Amino acid sequence: MVFERQQHSIQVDARLDALEQYSRRNNLRLFGIKECSNENPDQLAIEVIQQKLNVNIELRDIDRSHRVGLPRDGKSRAILIKFVSYRLRAEVFKKKKLLKGTHYSIKEDLTKSRLSLLQEAASRYGGHNVWSYDGRVMVNYKNKKVSIQTASDFPK
Repeated sequence: MVFERQQHSIQVDARLDALEQYSRRNNLRLFGIKECSNENPDQLAIEVIQQKLNVNIELRDIDRSHRVGLPRDGKSRAILIKFVSYRLRAEVFKKKKLLKGTHYSIKEDLTKSRLSLLQEAASRYGGHNVWSYDGRVMVNYKNKKVSIQTASDFPK
C-alpha cells in the first residue's frame, strides 16, 4: 500500500511539473543585459533580439517581461520574456546561436526540477552534449538523442 501511494505521488508530481512547464511554453530567459535603475525590460529585450538575432519584434509581441531572481551586487539578473506567440518565441530561440561570442545568451524557462535535470546531465555528459528543447532535457549519448524526464532516464 505504501509503495502504491509513493508511485501515485511520483506520477502526480510528474504531471504537475509537465503542466507547470507547459505554462512556461511562451517564455525565454535573456542573460547578459546590464541592470540599471528605471530600465524598461521590454525595450531592452526588443533591442537585443532585433540587433543581435535579426528578428522583427515589436512591443505588442511581448506579453510581459521582467527581471527574475534576487538582486545581487555586481550581478545582472536575467530578463524573463513572455511572448504573445509561441511561433515568435520559437524563431528567437532557434536563432540563439547568433549570440555566440557575445555576452548575451538565451535559455528556455525551465521548471526547477527540469533545470536540475539539465544541470545533472551537463555534469555527467558535458555541456556540449546536453540541451533543452520545448521544455524537454535532451542528451546526445553515443550519437543518439535521448530525452530525459527523470534521473532514471540517464543513459548508463
